[in-house]
Amino acid sequence: MIYLMTDGVASLIMLILLILIIVILFTRKSIVTKLIISLIASFLIISIPVIGHSDWNKKTRLIYDLNHLKTGDAFAPSTDFKAVKEIINSKHPLQISRLSSVKEPFDGGTLFSDEIVEINGKRYNIVLACYLTPLPFTPYETWLINSITKN
Repeated sequence: MIYLMTDGVASLIMLILLILIIVILFTRKSIVTKLIISLIASFLIISIPVIGHSDWNKKTRLIYDLNHLKTGDAFAPSTDFKAVKEIINSKHPLQISRLSSVKEPFDGGTLFSDEIVEINGKRYNIVLACYLTPLPFTPYETWLINSITKN
């Protein structure tokens, strides 16, 4: 379930793979074995940020979070809680189609994305947030629902 990976888990996996490469290079294995393991680990180290910064990651995370909404979830004050209850009470699994997605300019601490989605035939505006503090970057973007309003 790569779509449930967080930034911390992605960083830990990348660190473990780097250590694996270093350990393998100093073992008494054949050069072919060392090369194969190093190439596989390098491919994984490169693919984690590529997947983590992809549109697929954001879309998959959005669909997962919408299907698992709860009344106690914390949202921004601008959230329409009637819309949240409407989504929660809808027939699951939700039929979700993303109509548009616009990333807002980066403010230095949080990345925002405005999404217009159609859920079971009704349109909603959803703002996703990816919190990057204290670092200005992340190897894997973990998008969370910030607010939901009915369109």
